[in-house]
Amino acid sequence: HTHTHNRTHTHTHVSDKQAKEAMDEELDDAKHMNQLMLYSKVATIRDAQKAERRYIAQEKEEEQKHLDLMMELERLKALKLYEEREKKRLEEQKKGASIIVEQIKDRQVTRAKEEAQREQERNYVLKQMEAIKQEEQEVLRAKQAAAKRLMEDVNATN
Repeated sequence: HTHTHNRTHTHTHVSDKQAKEAMDEELDDAKHMNQLMLYSKVATIRDAQKAERRYIAQEKEEEQKHLDLMMELERLKALKLYEEREKKRLEEQKKGASIIVEQIKDRQVTRAKEEAQREQERNYVLKQMEAIKQEEQEVLRAKQAAAKRLMEDVNATN
């Protein structure tokens, strides 16, 4: 009886040991599976993060290219505006200069006209003075002639 019990006990012990080993093995397999699954999750997350980082970097690069393009367009627009202003300023300057040249010519013409007018007035005044002088001389000659006749008359009377 004790022997059977012992054998059963040994058999039970062996079975228990085998069961425990089998369970340990299953546990090891389960742990290994869990590790693989965890690694798979980690790898998937890591790959997703890498992809997201690449996507973000690409987005940033595209945004930077867009900003660079916008800045270049603004620069070109500002340059064009500056060139148009400069062109307009030069045209205004030329127009201003030609106006000044015209004004100078007008003043020269006006001065020449005024000078001619003054010359005419001087000539007129000189002619008037000459005419007055001649008139005075004629009056003087007439007086002298009259005085001479008077003297002749007086001499003739005496």
